[in-house]
Amino acid sequence: MRWKGICAGLVLGLAASLAVHAVYVRADESESELLVRQFFRPLTWLLDQIESYYVEDVDRSLLLEGAYQGMIEQVDPGGLYLPAEMTERYGRSAGGSVPELGLTARFLPLGKVVAIDGTIQGRPAFQEGLLTGDFIVKIRETPDGEELEAEDFRTTYDAVRALRGEPGTRVVLTVVRPGRPEREVELTRALTPTPSVQAVQILDADPEIGYMALTHFDERTVGLISDGLAKLKDLGARSAVLDLRFNPGGPLDAALMCADLLLDEGVLLSARGRGDREVSQSAEPGDAFPDMKLALLVNVRTAEAAEMMAAALADNGRATLVGEPTLGRGSLRMDIRCPYDGSTIRLAVAHYVRPNGQEIERDREDPRSGGLTPDVAVELPPDDVRRLAAHLAGRAGPSRPPAPETAAEPQEPFVDVQLQRAVEHLRGALEPVPAEALAAVSAAG
Repeated sequence: MRWKGICAGLVLGLAASLAVHAVYVRADESESELLVRQFFRPLTWLLDQIESYYVEDVDRSLLLEGAYQGMIEQVDPGGLYLPAEMTERYGRSAGGSVPELGLTARFLPLGKVVAIDGTIQGRPAFQEGLLTGDFIVKIRETPDGEELEAEDFRTTYDAVRALRGEPGTRVVLTVVRPGRPEREVELTRALTPTPSVQAVQILDADPEIGYMALTHFDERTVGLISDGLAKLKDLGARSAVLDLRFNPGGPLDAALMCADLLLDEGVLLSARGRGDREVSQSAEPGDAFPDMKLALLVNVRTAEAAEMMAAALADNGRATLVGEPTLGRGSLRMDIRCPYDGSTIRLAVAHYVRPNGQEIERDREDPRSGGLTPDVAVELPPDDVRRLAAHLAGRAGPSRPPAPETAAEPQEPFVDVQLQRAVEHLRGALEPVPAEALAAVSAAG
């Protein structure tokens, strides 16, 4: 496959057109004069008023840093501002990954909280019930560490530095989930590798339908999917459910390799920049499993690269989406270094576009935009989402035990209704096996 560096190709193709646009704008002197009058002069006036009248001394560098962060967050919630000294010391490592806990975090300067952007099944955070969309407000090393308040952080790196630590050490997080009371969660850091494809099996409900969970993407995922589908086919499966629920994404190259494995032709993904500048990538000929019917399970925590793989397969008619609308996070971000002070911004320069022409990124002003809408909708109430996450965590390894007040109450066995609907759909999509083929299989057995 010619996949290595597809993201770099998308970036370079768009960067070239954006550079032409930037040169054109800089050449327009009237635009520069307007910018000075409408933006820089009021900003300078505001800075002067604060330094002249505020009751306490102020650090100008912190004021400017706050202004930079506020501007980035205003236009791009997933963006990042990194001061010069942090750019030099940490570079891209300030991006929010905390491998010891299996989560990605992002500091929100305006909200003064740390947002969890993704957790990986089988890793400490997910196993203890933390999910995309939770907010961390306090971090404390245990048993006797200092408690850090999220409101005291300046950047995402501050949050990441507090969350990271040596394997085997423990940290207590105070977490808020919208609509739920604040709670404390204790995590033990670990760097045990977790396979990105898990639970490859024939389903009890139907011996002709297989199942596998894609928990995240890495460089090994495409091989694991290929091996898993081959195993299921050998066991008699004629269709398969690929579970992308709670998949936070991963390297885009890895996800598109997985989509290309299962497609013979068609556009996989496009990136659209300013002025509708667009570059696309298409599948290479050759579907490794052309006779295998596919259903993809998705939910609101299916994000980024997982959404892009699902869109490629669904829009090209290769798979059916079952479950809930996905998160809607699909932007191409570029690190841009400031030539004046050495700081860095990470900014969305393009939106990823599905093969059907729709953008994946959700518009903050229109919650109905972006994301992927399933072909077979199966909505879960919040309590069932938590039970589903606990069910999947229990399958992946040790997980949080029920709370005492809950443990005393008898609970009905968890039923995965989204998986049930996927199985029902695939049963309807399967054509009857000819009698001669069944006889041949029976004779071979």
